[in-house]
Amino acid sequence: MYQPKKTHSMMLAAVLAAGLTPCIAQAGAWYVGAGVGQAKSDIDTDSIAFLSGTPVNTDETSTAFKIFGGYQFGKHFGIEVGYIDRGEVSATAPGPDTYKMALSGIDAFVVGILPISNEFSLFGKLGFISWNSDVTVSLAGFGTGKANESDIDLAFGLGAQYNFTKNIGVRAEYEAFDIDVAQAGAGNTYVLSLSATYKF
Repeated sequence: MYQPKKTHSMMLAAVLAAGLTPCIAQAGAWYVGAGVGQAKSDIDTDSIAFLSGTPVNTDETSTAFKIFGGYQFGKHFGIEVGYIDRGEVSATAPGPDTYKMALSGIDAFVVGILPISNEFSLFGKLGFISWNSDVTVSLAGFGTGKANESDIDLAFGLGAQYNFTKNIGVRAEYEAFDIDVAQAGAGNTYVLSLSATYKF
């Protein structure tokens, strides 16, 4: 039996679906990335001068590695999560006495995006980092002691991205992690990095 209303409804649904599919595809996109950079963490030398009773020499910079992924909603807004290993900072004093702190964490951000052209954009992000620090202290004549701390603190970042193709891009960014020096063993951490990105 001929059913015009049903047939017309199915045709209309098919047309709407075909028309909406490109819009949905353009509304957002998943992406992943990986990068390397230089990290710096503040060390409170006053709190560890007891190692030998004299001023200490510090190495507050190291190589950082990161991986991340996110979802971009349209042109101006996205969310992002990642893992960062900021390496190890250290302090030394005569003895020799040594103090070392390694920091890593999982971060999550809300991302605001400002397109400048089809290929180039600026972005800013605000969120939190769930960090973990491993502190090792070696004192001459006393041996080695270790401690582990973890917490959640504020994080933010600024950067720029250039897309070579629809899928492949590169980003440069500066990130700051507002970490409690007394709790972690070293304070605020800053990371300047270069990353490759792939958008699905």
